[in-house]
Amino acid sequence: MANGGESTRVKPRPISGGSTREAELPAVPGVAWPGGVARSESPLAQGLRRFRRSTTALVVDGVALWAIAARISEFGFTPNRVAALGENLILLVNLAWTAWLYASFLRHRGSFAVLERWQIAYLPVYSVWAALVVVMFPPVFGYR
Repeated sequence: MANGGESTRVKPRPISGGSTREAELPAVPGVAWPGGVARSESPLAQGLRRFRRSTTALVVDGVALWAIAARISEFGFTPNRVAALGENLILLVNLAWTAWLYASFLRHRGSFAVLERWQIAYLPVYSVWAALVVVMFPPVFGYR
């Protein structure tokens, strides 16, 4: 061995932009949709629990956006960072409006059906972003 008998190990590098990004997307509808709820729990208690989950997810997404922005400012733009930034901005809008609709529901000024319609209507936004990443990133970032 050229390095005096020591073995050279390559340390695995994490994907830039964060490792929990893949878990965020399916979690958004799970924050809002009723699943696994005890039947003895009142609708108000269910709504309050879901509101807490959506606001917690909103805070976590804010931290993720801050981390992505810090990496971009320190190391520059890469396809992964731009894709993560776009997805997290889309997620931020979804979570913020979801929290707002939950707050309306808890104040008895809105219905849960409005929240369900919002979640369903927002799903194509994720699809459009995914299509933009697939179609536009190769020419923009010079993939061959």
